[in-house]
Amino acid sequence: MAASPAPHARLNFVFAYLNRFARRAGGYVLADAASVVLAYYVALPVRLAGAPQSAYDEYAAALQMALPLILAVHLAANVLAGLYRRLWHYASAP
Repeated sequence: MAASPAPHARLNFVFAYLNRFARRAGGYVLADAASVVLAYYVALPVRLAGAPQSAYDEYAAALQMALPLILAVHLAANVLAGLYRRLWHYASAP
């Protein structure tokens, strides 16, 4: 029966993978995160145009609380879908 690798070996592998991913796709992830945050903050006043200030304040507070979760789900879905892989460097629109 083969012995399982030491826990620190698995951690080293995970940290090495995350380091490679951050160097390769970190800029894309940051740009994507910034565009998501910007889109939500631009959409809020557009959606609530003409609403009373109290409604805007309430929705802005709720957005501020929910935005980290929204951002985490969005970025995780993009990573799982492979949007930050090198293959997309060669894609273009006609």
